[in-house]
Amino acid sequence: MVPVLREEEEKPIKSSEITFSQIEKAVGKWEQQKLFTNPKITITKVAAQVSTNRSYLSQYINRSKQKTFNEWINELRIEEAKKLMANNKNMTIEEVSEKVGYTDKSYFSKCFVRYIGITASQWKEKHL
Repeated sequence: MVPVLREEEEKPIKSSEITFSQIEKAVGKWEQQKLFTNPKITITKVAAQVSTNRSYLSQYINRSKQKTFNEWINELRIEEAKKLMANNKNMTIEEVSEKVGYTDKSYFSKCFVRYIGITASQWKEKHL
């Protein structure tokens, strides 16, 4: 007996290499412009900024960067925070966190420890 309703298998979205290389170029420019410092950034907004859709962008980030969208954004922000602290010794941690796109200093601190392994203050002290 054949079931009347069958669940369709979820098929991965296929995207051409051309699409991925176009996304890669656009994402590279997007990163250079430091648009990740916008505190209200979403995957939908980034997709629009790099002229693709949310699904392709998500797939691109997952495959090429082996990260989720949030992990990618947080890592970009933390790397930018390190540069700011290294080049602006008088900036407070709070100023740095705001400048890289965090609205909550404690969330910035949590992310910094997760990616770097020490607090932003400890990192700043080591690199003075």
